[in-house]
Amino acid sequence: MRSIRICLYAFLATALVLSIHGFAKAQIPLVTAPSAVSVGLFLPSSSDAKNAGGSSQLYVSAQYGLPVNVPLTPTRTVVTLEGEFGTHGGQHSNIIPLTIGEYVGASGKSPFASQNVYAGIGAGVYLENIGSDSSTGQVGGYGVIGYNIGAGFFVQAKYQVVKSANGPIVSVGSRF
Repeated sequence: MRSIRICLYAFLATALVLSIHGFAKAQIPLVTAPSAVSVGLFLPSSSDAKNAGGSSQLYVSAQYGLPVNVPLTPTRTVVTLEGEFGTHGGQHSNIIPLTIGEYVGASGKSPFASQNVYAGIGAGVYLENIGSDSSTGQVGGYGVIGYNIGAGFFVQAKYQVVKSANGPIVSVGSRF
């Protein structure tokens, strides 16, 4: 039953990503590229997050590409607000990372160029609410690798390192 519920949430989140992609391109000229939204699964390896939220948790992300880059290099600076949410055995795991990162594209191309591989690293504050009513802020970081499929869509794998919520994240998303 739990896996069906996660699949349903993932389907609905994917539909939302696709809807936002079309709406943002058509209606919000002030949103500068490359902004992105994505949805996927957080697979915690830390026992705290896994025991409280389950072995697979919903992941959502909104990313903004800053209009700053390092001259003569294929890099982009991004600010990302994410959410990782799960429940298990009456407990919960809610993690809200706010990070800044640097992405670099392969073959001298932009990390957001179509049909291109990219990688990046970042760090920030991770608000953790795991199995209790109180939240704590932790400093953490991540490494990411992804592929821009084309037409603004991408897939990526990320690994985050933070006190009680280490683990991989796999996601699909859309840049607009």
